[in-house]
Amino acid sequence: MGKHINRKETSMRRSLLRTASGLLLLLGAIVVLAACGGSSSSSSSTANAGSKNTGPDQGQGKGGTLKVLSNEDFDYIDPGQAYFQLTYEWTSNVDRSLYQYKPDNPITPVPDLADGQPKISNGDKTITVKIRKGVKFSPPVNREVTSADVKYAMERGFTKQVANGYAGAYFGSLKGAPAEPGDYKPIPGIETPDKYTVRFQLTKPLAGTFTQALVLP
Repeated sequence: MGKHINRKETSMRRSLLRTASGLLLLLGAIVVLAACGGSSSSSSSTANAGSKNTGPDQGQGKGGTLKVLSNEDFDYIDPGQAYFQLTYEWTSNVDRSLYQYKPDNPITPVPDLADGQPKISNGDKTITVKIRKGVKFSPPVNREVTSADVKYAMERGFTKQVANGYAGAYFGSLKGAPAEPGDYKPIPGIETPDKYTVRFQLTKPLAGTFTQALVLP
């Protein structure tokens, strides 16, 4: 009797499992069909949206605040170590580089800490930059920035403590520039004739590339 009941129960369980499986397959088919329908509608909507005017709606104006979410953090606050693009968004707002790009012109650098465009001579191997007078460090330093500060800022990028990822690539043509990061030492190719002048002496005629890189922090 017990064996008969067990066989009957087993048969009923198998039947229920087959029924449940069938229902799951049917539900899956309905979901797939619904998704396909939604995709088609979404694609159609997207295509139609692309053909419309993407300018501001009536009553809206230019300006405001754009908030951007990102899962990437900046790498260093120290401008000498800055490497990531996201970091440059930080440094561009809190630090002064010799040259900078305006938001509406990412091609032509304009003077920032510099007092004008660089002067190139000696067959594209000498670059002379004048420093803007009156620009000060933030407190508690609170003193005027000089050409010696620019010189040191670039030299420390070649040290093992900082080891900037772009120093060798863009400034490696400086006379006396270290081939590898090491202890700090002055670079002969960075000259400071006076408090507001910094002169770069290169071993190769690469002034064009070098001056473009002076936007780095």
